[in-house]
Amino acid sequence: MRTVSCQRERVELIGVGGVEESAETPRVAGESYVVFRQAGNLLALERRRVREIVFLPELSTPPGMPRFIDGLIDVRGTLVPLVRLDRLFDLPPAPLHLYSPVVICEVDGRRLGLAGDQIVGLRDVPADGIEAMAAHSVFNECVTGRFVLGEGEAVLVLSLANLLLDAEREALAEFAEMENARRDGAAAADEVLC
Repeated sequence: MRTVSCQRERVELIGVGGVEESAETPRVAGESYVVFRQAGNLLALERRRVREIVFLPELSTPPGMPRFIDGLIDVRGTLVPLVRLDRLFDLPPAPLHLYSPVVICEVDGRRLGLAGDQIVGLRDVPADGIEAMAAHSVFNECVTGRFVLGEGEAVLVLSLANLLLDAEREALAEFAEMENARRDGAAAADEVLC
């Protein structure tokens, strides 16, 4: 069992070192997953939640952003918050570079970018290949299960709906709105000057 610290409190990720099995451990349905590496950990997202994967674009960093947000990225005219999972889960720092992959996801009708170190690929996992996490074993149930790759490496399945707290999602939406207003004001000023 490995303990990973979250910003808000300590979190036990049972799935990293081995799952404690019991007759009561529920199974979750099988699906296709996008698997990526972040700070030495293999993480997965349901393929249907992933909109695209882009290389790290230029960041806009409004003041007052939470520590786990690196800034806002412009993905074809839409500002998307860039979440640093290494910071959110208090993992060893994983520096970003020009070719860092960013997984663009959608949760509750809003886009969210997750910074990664490397895209491992797409994996189809049968229903019996996913081990569900015990209820309340992970903060805010942001990890729903785990599966093992052919090489024996454990992959943690993230829940986008539970990755951030409601208040954090609302704050990010406000930052994006403020940045959009700032950009619109700058564009209007440029038009006046021309």
